Amino acid sequence: MFKDHRDIIIKEMGIHTDLQRCDSTQIRANIKRMSRFTLFHKTLSNLLIEIKKYEPNCISKELHSLIETNEDGEYHRLRKHEIEEKLKYLSEQLYIHVTRWKDDKRINATSSYKNAKRLLARTIAL
Repeated sequence: MFKDHRDIIIKEMGIHTDLQRCDSTQIRANIKRMSRFTLFHKTLSNLLIEIKKYEPNCISKELHSLIETNEDGEYHRLRKHEIEEKLKYLSEQLYIHVTRWKDDKRINATSSYKNAKRLLARTIAL
């Protein structure tokens, strides 16, 4: 039923289906990249918020600004080559903080820490 209506609309509107927009072919790759970026950004941000509760002076200004930045907005402001660099930075920071706080029972008992550790474990396994 959908195909029949689709074909009628295409014919009536005079839409040329022999051309495909380039951006629509890259949606899947962009969604994958955005999802990964968003996941790392949000996981690190949540972990930093937990750390800040117990150790307020241990978060740098740069990381403090990361907490305040919306991950979706951050992704859309970056150029393609900057996304890969920022993703590398986020993953490195996540690794640094998971390693640094692994022996602190206040922090490593939080769900944010456990999620960060799980994300790293799955990423390394890939």
